[in-house]
Amino acid sequence: MPFPVVMAHRWWAAFSIPVVLICAEGFFNIGNFLKKLKIDKFFILFVYIMLIIGILITSGYPKYKVQTSYWPPGVDWVSHDEMQIYLNHIKPLPYHTKVFTACTKEAKVLAFDKFAEPWDINYQHFKKSFFNKSADEIQSWLKTRNYEYFIIDLHCVNKFGENETNFMLQEIVEHPQYFQVVYPTQETQPMHAFIFRVN
Repeated sequence: MPFPVVMAHRWWAAFSIPVVLICAEGFFNIGNFLKKLKIDKFFILFVYIMLIIGILITSGYPKYKVQTSYWPPGVDWVSHDEMQIYLNHIKPLPYHTKVFTACTKEAKVLAFDKFAEPWDINYQHFKKSFFNKSADEIQSWLKTRNYEYFIIDLHCVNKFGENETNFMLQEIVEHPQYFQVVYPTQETQPMHAFIFRVN
């Protein structure tokens, strides 16, 4: 077992092995104890059956409910709609396509086998000052670093506010020579994200 133990779900997986062994030992010790008291075998069988039923009711059913219930897409996703945008528009891009995320974590892009550089100091500085840049500066930096796409999503609204995000979107859309809107298309309503191709 790795130390220090910080991840509860991993700790329980390792801890369950000795717990199961101790419970099994206790289970058989109860039977042996009842045999020493010379109690009827049918009563011992009844005790075992009641223990099994008790285990199934107290842990079996709750485990079933948790494992078969609705699970959210993850803590970084705003909704299923946002995840669907990434599935429909980012995932089909060629392997290792460079995609810049203006406000959200790069893990969303990296999860779909695309490329970003969150460890790079220049990348970090540019991302922090993204909303203070002009369309010219954004296009120049992205083009220099070979980024083909970038995303402005709902996390920008949460981080910078609706007005600031709308202003930035307007700035980018007004420069079609630099950026092409990939999502939303004319047929779709914008939901949770805007994806742009760098020209």
